[in-house]
Amino acid sequence: MAISSRLDTTRVLATVVLPTLAKSRFRGPGALAVAEKLQSDTRAIDAMRRLRDRYGPEPVRLRVTGRSIAVLVDPTDVGRLLAATPEPFAPLTGSPHGDQVPLPENVKTEAIVRDEADLLTRHAMSTGELTWDAFAQTWGRVARRIFCGDDARNDDRGTPSGFDAAGVLTMRALAIGARGVNGVLESARLWPTTPLLLRRSTIATRWHGMALPEDTEFVVYTPFFHRDPDRLPFADRYAPELWDGPRDPAIVPFGAGEGECPGRDLALAAASTMLDALSEHLSFPALTEPLPGTLNHYGLSLPATPTGTRVS
Repeated sequence: MAISSRLDTTRVLATVVLPTLAKSRFRGPGALAVAEKLQSDTRAIDAMRRLRDRYGPEPVRLRVTGRSIAVLVDPTDVGRLLAATPEPFAPLTGSPHGDQVPLPENVKTEAIVRDEADLLTRHAMSTGELTWDAFAQTWGRVARRIFCGDDARNDDRGTPSGFDAAGVLTMRALAIGARGVNGVLESARLWPTTPLLLRRSTIATRWHGMALPEDTEFVVYTPFFHRDPDRLPFADRYAPELWDGPRDPAIVPFGAGEGECPGRDLALAAASTMLDALSEHLSFPALTEPLPGTLNHYGLSLPATPTGTRVS
């Protein structure tokens, strides 16, 4: 099994792993604005392509003293790793999908989302634009009503942070002219909110005929598998049709198997309802293709034009 050179190891750590971890830790608008300007995800995808072309298709071991770290570059290997979670591939701390919150029961999610979307639509019609700040305030009210009840609607202190990613997906989906569940899934494919999936093997495992020891740390950089132009003709465009056919084992915006985000269905339902409710009354100019590798949702300000049926 190939072991990367020290130079390639440094390149992967500096271009792929460390910036991604930093972006996950420092989630403010300033950090993401810098990442967008540098198109850090595009750079990371290019680094992964070079790694795959030089060492693949088996997992590439990084030259790190005292640790066994393997970067996956083959989509079939990603499918195997995620399907065999948590045994023998256990999630590493920090790799699940954000902060987990208890899922609500018997909540009329669609009614809540449409109620808040109506108010947001009126606001966008009056201002002529939909900004992230306005959207985020609305999404916070949606989250509080779903998870904490209607009485918590205006209590900013009670917003469940684990639901934030669904709001980000929705705003980005609006920016590409997406609709429905497939549109939300495409937003998550193009700009995954969990770009690093990390696993540790609990036993020795074999890959492409070669052995990797117990306690090997496996790294999956999802933007590479979602947007590899060498493998995917739709890498940098909006392609909702792909979700109606057979699924690629490495396109996993919400994870897969036992490691799949437990709030996936709720997030998709709320996000797609908000997306469709706004699009029934407003139209927004879509980003031109090829779509950027990094998209700063904090900086989005979408011109809004009234269309379709009027708000009642």
